[in-house]
Amino acid sequence: MLTLLARLRQADSDFRALVAEAWGLQPPPLDPEALAAALLDASRVLAMWEALPGPAQAALAALHRRGDKMPWALFERRYGPLRDLPPARRRAEAPHLHPQSPAEWLWYRALIGRAFLETPQGLVEHAYIPGDVALLLPLPGPRSRGEAGEPTWGHPASEGAYAHPRPARPWVTLQVWVRALAWVRSGRGWEALPLPPGWRVAAAWLRGLWRALGLLDAQGQLQRQAVGQWLTAPLPQAWWDALQAWRTAPQVNDLRALPHLRFEGPWENDPVAARARLWAWLRALPPHTWWDLEAFVAAVRENEPHFQRPAPQDFSSWYIRRAADGAYLQGFEHWDEVDGALVRFWLTGPAHWLGLVDLAAGEPDGPATAFRLTTWAPALLDDRAPEAAGLPAEEARPRWLGRGLVEVPWTAPRAVHYQIARLTHPQGWNPTAGLTYRLTAEALRRAREQGLQPAAVQRWLAAHVEAWPPAVGQAVARALQGQPAARVQVGWVVLLPAPQALAALQRSPAARHVLRVLGPTAALIEPQGREAVLEALWLAGFPAELLSPEEPSNSV
Repeated sequence: MLTLLARLRQADSDFRALVAEAWGLQPPPLDPEALAAALLDASRVLAMWEALPGPAQAALAALHRRGDKMPWALFERRYGPLRDLPPARRRAEAPHLHPQSPAEWLWYRALIGRAFLETPQGLVEHAYIPGDVALLLPLPGPRSRGEAGEPTWGHPASEGAYAHPRPARPWVTLQVWVRALAWVRSGRGWEALPLPPGWRVAAAWLRGLWRALGLLDAQGQLQRQAVGQWLTAPLPQAWWDALQAWRTAPQVNDLRALPHLRFEGPWENDPVAARARLWAWLRALPPHTWWDLEAFVAAVRENEPHFQRPAPQDFSSWYIRRAADGAYLQGFEHWDEVDGALVRFWLTGPAHWLGLVDLAAGEPDGPATAFRLTTWAPALLDDRAPEAAGLPAEEARPRWLGRGLVEVPWTAPRAVHYQIARLTHPQGWNPTAGLTYRLTAEALRRAREQGLQPAAVQRWLAAHVEAWPPAVGQAVARALQGQPAARVQVGWVVLLPAPQALAALQRSPAARHVLRVLGPTAALIEPQGREAVLEALWLAGFPAELLSPEEPSNSV
């Protein structure tokens, strides 16, 4: 226990004289043992407490709620400053009689001290109440929820804030990532990953996660065997592997995935240590309770703003710019745009995607305003893999919808989904039904380049896709064999009164708009060239008019 005597022994005799004078001790005992004995009197401590102004009492109460200690940088930001005065200036300015902050009220009465204490982040300087003084202060109030000294991380949400719940569905997240894996496997690159709006994330973040899962090598190449094992693993295992990769992999850098920020310089952050703090905060929350999202972020700012920083007071050594205007975001005043944005990303992104928290909004399509721990969270936060109970069976079959479309339900086998995605082009998504794809000649060309065999693909599609038309299977096989595809071209058809009119059109400057001659008196032209063609025909001596279901007939 950090005692008052140890606190006084660390101070010089001039400081001890100021403390004695602040307590009204005459003559002032300057010996540390004598001064400590004089101050540790229950009635004297109570009288000093009652003489403290309200802000100084609030500072002591805040320290007591946190186990009689608080990181010094946080304490000074709330209750400081504490001027660093040498003995000569202390005598001249009398800070014990004219304190300029709650911190100085407490410091020059030896009610608080400073010491480096061991934390999960290493040695961190703290403000503390000497243990024997704390026993005499009238601060018996209940410690906050969680571990001793752990602050309350915000407060429950109002009823309106969770009017529209969005339950976590980790199997949906895995299917979204299967689509992206197939996209990359097909050689379509990382620039335009087909992610639904709710799963937008920087490509570098996904690359880091997939590397941690072993799905990519160091050069970013897909590892087919590892991909196959992950796609066919039981749902609880595949989910658990993804969650653990996010939690423990340093290459998954959440901060650098925030799209509104730009980063400069050689500095490095520690994403694993930062996520460890998220785990600690979530463990402190009550189960089955909707929690106010912004209140949670505000509580982090108030109680542990330095959770990802190299030191409690260091908010300036990282060179971070705002993407919109290039402004530097250095200093604690930009905490919400950097550190607060990271906490929001965790809760509305990976923590929700991977089944730690449910989200809710006050409006049907509004931003998330509340969250709560999922039924799986106690096990996940306790480092236990999820059980299959409560998870859907991955047994649904893709369905042929007609018009070249295939729908893959969210509960289809991931391996089946992956093969469908390799053969098709991604289309829309339905939050309740699943993901849709379209057969295209371009997608099948890419599949052919990957070595997929026509006969095997034809049999596989017939076996796995519900209502699959055999004729469509034949078309897929022909495309995989390299046969040319029929093409539907967008354009306008010009019906001419005589072959001479076509010849005149081909001699005119408007000839550049002719896409194809369809016969002696017909041609296909570009839509944007229709007015030029009309004018050319009139100038060649042939009357012309524009017929369109969207526009009235007109002529030049």
